[in-house]
Parts: sequence; C-alpha cells; structure tokens
Amino acid sequence: MGGAEVGLRERSGLPADLRGWAAGHGLEALGSGNASGYTSVLPGDPERQFDVARGTTVSGRDVCLWRGCDDTGRPVTCAAAVVPEAALLPPFSSRRGGPGDPGDGTGRIVAGWLAGPVAAGLRQDRVRLSSAYGLLLLRRDGHAAADAMDRLLRQVDEAARDLAAACAPLHRPAAFATALPGALWPAREESAGRAWPPSPLLEEVHRLGRRWAMALEDPRAYHRALPTVPVPGTAWAVVRGVLPGSSTPARIALHTEAPLPGGSGRTALLLAAGAAAPTAPGGVRLEGAPVPLRYAVHGGVLAVWVMRHRDRGLGDVDALVEHGVPLARRLGVPAD
Repeated sequence: MGGAEVGLRERSGLPADLRGWAAGHGLEALGSGNASGYTSVLPGDPERQFDVARGTTVSGRDVCLWRGCDDTGRPVTCAAAVVPEAALLPPFSSRRGGPGDPGDGTGRIVAGWLAGPVAAGLRQDRVRLSSAYGLLLLRRDGHAAADAMDRLLRQVDEAARDLAAACAPLHRPAAFATALPGALWPAREESAGRAWPPSPLLEEVHRLGRRWAMALEDPRAYHRALPTVPVPGTAWAVVRGVLPGSSTPARIALHTEAPLPGGSGRTALLLAAGAAAPTAPGGVRLEGAPVPLRYAVHGGVLAVWVMRHRDRGLGDVDALVEHGVPLARRLGVPAD
C-alpha cells in the first residue's frame, strides 16, 4: 500500500478495506488492481484507486465500484456499469449536458434520459454521471461507507437498466448470421479536428478482410443488430465471413474504449453461440493461449477477444482465430 493511499484512508476515516462488503454482495475484491473492461474509467494508479470490487448485480449487469481520488487528489467513490446497448450514443455527462442531435436520434435519447427520473435522482443525490463507449460512470465526492456503497450499487444498476431501455429505439436486433450493410471504410471519428482512423490502420483492416475473403460491415449496423454484444467498448471496424477451420459465419470486430487513434481496445472474434452456456458478463480468461484472451457468451453471441494496444496494429489476430475457433467447438458452438 502506497503512502498516498494510506493518507487517503486516514483522512476518510474508513476501515482498511471493503472486502467483507464485496463478498456479501457477491463481488470480487481486487484491492488496488484493475478490473478487465474498466481501464478507461479507473485511474490506473494503485495509489489512486483501492477497494476495487467487480461483479454482477441482481439484474445481471456487469459493474465495478471503487474508492480513491480524482486528478486533484480529492476523495471520490465511483461505480461503473457496462451498457452495450448504449454503444451508439455519443459521449455525454450530466455536467456538460447532452450533445446536440446529429440527426440519428441519439442526441434526443441522451437529452430525454438526462431529464428522466433516474438521472434526475442521481443529480439530486449529488452523483455525477457520464457515459462513453458503452460504459456508464457514476461518481460522488468523498469515500462512501458500506451503507452508502449499498445505495451506489443499487443506483448504478438502476441507471444502467434505464439507459439500456432508453436506447431501445436505436436497435434492430437480428440473427447473428444476418449479413449487415457494408462499409467502404470503417467508421471515421473526429478528434481534435482530425479525421480518424489513419490510413495505415485502415489498410490493415482491409488486408485482414482480403486474407479470409471477409466483407466490411457498417459498425453502427453491427451495434444495432447485436445490441448486447459482450465485448467492452464500441466497434469502429467489423468484417464478416467464414474463417479457416469453420463453415459458419463469423465476425472480427475492432472495439475501442477511448478516443482514436491512440485509444487501446479489443479485437474480438464473434460467432453465434449455439448451445454454449452463458458466462458471467465480464467473461472468462482462456487458459493455455500464448497471449491473454478472454471469452464471454451472452445474448446468443460467443465473443473471444485479445487486447489491442495503441500503435500496435490490430492485435494478435492469428492467436485469436487459432484458439477461438477450437474454443467454440468445445463450448458447443456449431463451427462446421
């Protein structure tokens, strides 16, 4: 435990940790460690985050809670939930207000949700909220005691369910095998006045598609058709086709959890889940692979993913396919 963490605990007057509270709610206590899928909102510094707890709410939402300090050193308590249904929304926060409506209805959905009773109740409790890349974050000042953590856990669960329901008009659920509208190029994102993605990474996506005769699909159509896809982040490129060793349609989707081009993310292999049993929302680590891989089964989709770090291309796609296709067979996914 670092000196900064000790000082924060002394000022807060809290007990040494909340492991007992986490266990009582079926959550995994991670101490000052990071939780997979939440690195975009966690401080990432063990001296600024502690009592990290991650697990599933009573309604089945994947959540993470922690106590720590913000960029200025002020004590805060945070809760975050994965809301894949919100992947099509632009980033927003209660402090800045909702974005303007770009003509696709997302701005109106954000404005309506921020004006609704759940978000209004959070603001009344002085809880700040924000959302980006399919992740909802709640933050309150100070270090919450156990009873306040109970309330924050209920609040993030309710807020995530309410936000997911508000996004329903954006979705057009379809069977996994359904071919989606194509894309000449992966989606572009404006960041600091520059259009992204840069051409070298675009060319890698096209080379990947040509390698296995996979067609580019519109990433927004992908999120509309598969609104509960269990891969953290938002897709910026998707290719669809049949992979070596399989005869059923598969997708490889490039997800990001931060502004591009520098943001890290995940490269995912997706197949129709078939008879595979659902996993916990956060997924399961795949043992025995040469690189860290995780997989999750949810909403009729099996997703296996590998981390993609900034400036390192698309990630280890070969290892992803080499280990992901046999995994699908072992789990009961029809691959032939």
